[in-house]
Amino acid sequence: MRGERSRTRARLGVLAWFLAFQAAAVLPVLLVGLSLQGQLRDQQVGETLRDGEVVAALLADLTVAPGLPRGDLRQASPAQVQAAVSRLVGSPAVDEQVLRFKVWDADGRVLASDDPSLVGQRFPVGEHLALALQGTASSELTTLEASENARERGFGRAVEVYAPLREDAAVLGAFEVYLPYEPLAAALLAQEEELEGDVLLGLVVVVVAIGLLTAGVTTLLRRRTARALHLAQHDQLTGLLGRLPFEALLHRDGLAPGAALVLVDLDGFQRVNDTLGRAGGDAVLRQVAAALSSAPGARHVARLSGDEFALVLDHGDPDGDVGLMTALHRLRDAVAVETEVAGLSVSPVASVGAAPADPAAGAGELLRRAATALRAAQASPAGAAAYDPALDPFDPDSLHLLAELRHAAERGQLVLHYQPQARPGDRRTAALEALLRWQHPVRGLLAPGAFLPLAETTGLVRDLTRWVLDAACGQLAAWDRAGVPTAVSVNVSALDVADRRFPAVVREAVARHGVAPARLCLELTETAIVADPVAALEVLSALAADGHELSLDDFGTGYTSLGQLRDLPLTEIKLDRRFVAGMRDNPADRAVVTTVLGLAGSLGLRLVAEGVETAEQLADLHALGCDRVQGYHLSRPVPAEAAAALLHDEAARSTQPA
Repeated sequence: MRGERSRTRARLGVLAWFLAFQAAAVLPVLLVGLSLQGQLRDQQVGETLRDGEVVAALLADLTVAPGLPRGDLRQASPAQVQAAVSRLVGSPAVDEQVLRFKVWDADGRVLASDDPSLVGQRFPVGEHLALALQGTASSELTTLEASENARERGFGRAVEVYAPLREDAAVLGAFEVYLPYEPLAAALLAQEEELEGDVLLGLVVVVVAIGLLTAGVTTLLRRRTARALHLAQHDQLTGLLGRLPFEALLHRDGLAPGAALVLVDLDGFQRVNDTLGRAGGDAVLRQVAAALSSAPGARHVARLSGDEFALVLDHGDPDGDVGLMTALHRLRDAVAVETEVAGLSVSPVASVGAAPADPAAGAGELLRRAATALRAAQASPAGAAAYDPALDPFDPDSLHLLAELRHAAERGQLVLHYQPQARPGDRRTAALEALLRWQHPVRGLLAPGAFLPLAETTGLVRDLTRWVLDAACGQLAAWDRAGVPTAVSVNVSALDVADRRFPAVVREAVARHGVAPARLCLELTETAIVADPVAALEVLSALAADGHELSLDDFGTGYTSLGQLRDLPLTEIKLDRRFVAGMRDNPADRAVVTTVLGLAGSLGLRLVAEGVETAEQLADLHALGCDRVQGYHLSRPVPAEAAAALLHDEAARSTQPA
């Protein structure tokens, strides 16, 4: 019995020794794991803060600074600045990134904020704000438990960033912004969770193989850390760079001469997803990623969002845009290669916009220019565009012109000129097209091409359309009173065609001046229909039901299908001037004119040929049976008084005996 107890004590002693040995062996591994985990967490925070500073700098450069009054912000009124940065409030794209924000001047006064109660107040200049006012961005982690916006969106931690606001090299103020921490650190947070699991796994393995454990776990954790960093910088679906690393790379390296920053957006990608499902859409995105990565001259290809990509393109044409445009069209061709997805043939179509290298432009400015070019490409049949300062709403000269345009109507500077549309046989005026002009006090009389593209990028075009509608209806009523009744066409923008409230705007203008709806024709472009076909059909149907004629302008240059042409309640189509210009010398252009004439006739539509500049063109169109013609051969656009004189002369001739 005594011997049995002795043996039991001996066994317990061995077990205790074994457990102590195991604990002693596990402890270093546990310490190594916790140490590496702490290092990864510190690295995660540092990377997130740096990424937050990049995002804040881009928001400052692209969203805040372009709209600020020029010069010393201390002389600006808070109302001016709050209005200038109003795009930060309510914009879905910005709202995804911004929890709270303030714009400061150099004296510590809040010029704009998401909290209107803070605007106009002065606060002590803290360390971070002082650094930003000296030109250095800084950031730290903070919490936003008191923020209603943060609570609603489930964010507690936030990255608080102070970024300088610059005009050229001068620092005018600072942009304070709170960015949600979780989206910036999502990939690294996921890897931290994996790391915790790996540490536990290592502790199990140590019991089996103590001698190999320390080196194995250390290697495993290092690999996990490297993988975490890779995933934080790359898109998991395509393997391309993510948005933040791409923008950081652009900030660091800039662009060399002969290179351009290119943004690529897939046209109608939502339809691909709807047709092929998410898996099919992902397959198309991977195909596009591969095509862009292998395109000649493409470097640093990145996926910025769902179907938007970016890259640096070496096009080899530092002194002009011919080589760049050629390279952009090749890029579109590379994306459009046909492939089979889920049993269907798919050829992705992309719009591409490019900002050529400019030593004076930083990364934020290049991204803004490329986005401007992309918008132009999306509105163009060519699908590709290089940055053009003349069409940039945030170019300093354009901003000044746009500010003047906002007040042009109230200052009596807007006028309408009228160009006749005539019957080709007797050249009598059948209608007039109202064309907007701006009598600028310094630049003189400006045609629409000098200012309408700016208005279209900012939404001001809606206000201009309403002014034109009112002025044209007023002129129609005046001509009625003068005894020379006629019809007038007015151009409407894509924004108007997609606005279901627009028919009510037209009704109000017609009723105010007592004009018959049938004498007000509304002209729209093919791209206006393509932008939102459902809304366009609803708006056009309402206008047609009210008795207005509807005209499809620049026919032959857009994307209208025969099915759409059949279903739309149109009255006429206007043949684009390029076909008229080439119809005598180019058999293909003449064939287009003949075909469109036949199409219009079969659909019961009136055909107006634009750009008639010679007697020969007029004779040819008359022989082909064209309904109406318009162009410089008949008359340039003229002021209302000259148009009235033309109508009076024609009326007088018609009453003279033969």
